[in-house]
Amino acid sequence: AHYLGCGMGLLAYSFLFWSEEPRSADWVAELRGAFGRVLSMLPADGFFPHGINLWVYEHGFLLRWLELFRQCTGEDLWKRASYFAHASRFRAAATSPDHRFGVTFGDPQYRVTGDSWCHLLMAKRTQSPVAQEIGETLLRPHPRGTDHRHAPPRRRVYELLWQDLGLKAQSSGNEVERFPDGGQVFVRRKQTLITMRSGAPLGRKRRAGGEVGGYGHSDPCNGALLVYRGGTFVGSGPGPLYRRDTALHNLVTIGGRGQFGDSCVWYPDFLEEAFIPPNPRVTQRKGSVYVNCELACAYLPHLGVKRHTRSVVVAPDGSLSGTDTIELSSPDEITWHWHTHSQVRLLGTDYLLTGPGCRAQLALEPELNTPMHVQPERFVAAYPNEGTVGTEITATRVATSTIYRWRLTFD
Repeated sequence: AHYLGCGMGLLAYSFLFWSEEPRSADWVAELRGAFGRVLSMLPADGFFPHGINLWVYEHGFLLRWLELFRQCTGEDLWKRASYFAHASRFRAAATSPDHRFGVTFGDPQYRVTGDSWCHLLMAKRTQSPVAQEIGETLLRPHPRGTDHRHAPPRRRVYELLWQDLGLKAQSSGNEVERFPDGGQVFVRRKQTLITMRSGAPLGRKRRAGGEVGGYGHSDPCNGALLVYRGGTFVGSGPGPLYRRDTALHNLVTIGGRGQFGDSCVWYPDFLEEAFIPPNPRVTQRKGSVYVNCELACAYLPHLGVKRHTRSVVVAPDGSLSGTDTIELSSPDEITWHWHTHSQVRLLGTDYLLTGPGCRAQLALEPELNTPMHVQPERFVAAYPNEGTVGTEITATRVATSTIYRWRLTFD
């Protein structure tokens, strides 16, 4: 994104002063070669590895490069990558039911809008009804609370230029959306949106193209869950930080530590294939969605994690039940984490989670010698407009092996 941002200025300058600037042709040739490399690394299924705020930032440049080449050279690069016909499907899948939040992983600013023009342009060039539908939907939300970089006033000009009222708008209609390039699955149940992810940090296509790490913004959160209900992040993540901590996600840590990248400022630039967990196995039966993740290889080797299997079932009403099975090479503290932006109150042995449009109950199967703690999350947000500090619920056992069984139900 940074290269595309800086390069776009030089590309536009070169086209604008083609006759006056003798180096213009060389600059355009150099930039065209680099852009071809970028296009070759975009996945066909539309997967994006980071927060929707970064989707907006990156695509704001990417799409204008396409238009500069189309308008100034006549070269139509839209057809070079099938990605653009499917990119809006990922954005739509990650959009909260109230259209205000992007519910996904990777250093996200969750509150985001301002990208309607991107989808309207992609709809115009690819004839995607999904792009047209999400583009029209995102015209409406007010940008209050959104980072000003994502919703600049000029977006209204782009919307006017590229909205084609004659195009058909239609959502995918899928309650379950899968993006195998990055191992991510979204499950939508009316006012509930749930997502899980496990796999290559930037996706398989980028890894095959040479991006073998996570270039900073990826998080050590394979197998983590995000749950948005009504207008509340009932199962939340950390938002944008200058920290990569597994403990900040709805996951399991061992002795306070977690997966590769844990405790780093930025995610590592190189990750061996042996440490990348397989994609989740997703099945559907009788209206429920079953997601199974094998996560042991994602954990730092010195933690001695021999097995961590996470199994989650999403019921037709959006309620979740989960099992975390952990086996270690030696005894250690095994801590189960749940983060939420809702209000938390103890209700017997369970926890009542309430917020706008949401009333939920979180329960863990009781076991002796399992101290539970409820405390404010411990981090400093990177951006003041996305500085939500929620509540963390933890359960800890000292053992070589254990099974955490839990459920999240909605009233």
